[in-house]
Amino acid sequence: KMSNEPLTGSIVGVSDNSSNNGCQVTESELPFTVQLFDNRAEYVFRYLQVFTAVCASFAHGASDVSNAMGPFAAIYAIYRTQTVVAVSDTPIWILFLGGGGLVLGLATFGVRIMRLLGERITTITPSRGFSAELSTALVVSFASGYGVPISSTHCITGAVVAISMVDVGILKLRWIIIAKLYAGWIMTLVICGVISALFFAQGIYSPSRAG
Repeated sequence: KMSNEPLTGSIVGVSDNSSNNGCQVTESELPFTVQLFDNRAEYVFRYLQVFTAVCASFAHGASDVSNAMGPFAAIYAIYRTQTVVAVSDTPIWILFLGGGGLVLGLATFGVRIMRLLGERITTITPSRGFSAELSTALVVSFASGYGVPISSTHCITGAVVAISMVDVGILKLRWIIIAKLYAGWIMTLVICGVISALFFAQGIYSPSRAG
């Protein structure tokens, strides 16, 4: 028997905004005016979204985590062999280090990103979360399979923005928040490039003892 209680998504739960537990959610209780679907349908998508969340996590590990641990593995190989090789084996402890960092980051600062995507752009219900996570998992997995480094954050953000566009229309999108997101992406390229160049220049051009 299916429950009629308000359902929660993996990004944000609409029941957090509900004052009548056990009753169906109304549009006035949601942070955004979106089309509400039958709670029985949302109940089905609640379990489907668990599957897509697992797929999106797998894709995230295949793409974003490898972007960070790949250079680290190359540096470790050079340090260990004192030579530069085209291909080197990645120790298993490096993979565990990347996975541990992923979990730690999610447990500390990840909730801020989840709240931004799940509450401040649009209302995410299980059916909407399923669509966003499925599209992200497919795109990131496809790109990773062909060796194309892309950001899962960019993919999930684009998916959530597209869902909001379908819900409320392009004119009612929260363009200020979206503009801040895009500005942040551009600034990270510049800031990371400058910091990386400074560290690299310090190692290359710093005085060294001859011989």
